[in-house]
Amino acid sequence: MRDPATPFSRLPATEPDALAKSLSKFSLWLSTPDVISSPRLFPLSSALLAGQVHRGALRRLVRAYSAPCDEVRAESARGKYVAGSVVLGRERPFGQAELLREIVGLEDKST
Repeated sequence: MRDPATPFSRLPATEPDALAKSLSKFSLWLSTPDVISSPRLFPLSSALLAGQVHRGALRRLVRAYSAPCDEVRAESARGKYVAGSVVLGRERPFGQAELLREIVGLEDKST
């Protein structure tokens, strides 16, 4: 848990340069086949089970992606995260959870 007095942009992992690098790597990963189906789940006895596990992981991924993006936007609005929209807007999915849901194949929120 972080100290609320510490701006998000001052944490080592979420400083603008560090966050931009992480988002760039994430964007590259989104272009891999692992996004559609995880080879690590192939040993499961059921393709249906593998699909359910993978979709659950993708839903958690979208939530995990949304959290820092929301924090950057909130701090940017208060003037505490300089160039937050630039950092988020450099790489796909551009800080947009809904776009990420589409990219990973979770267009329907009920999936």
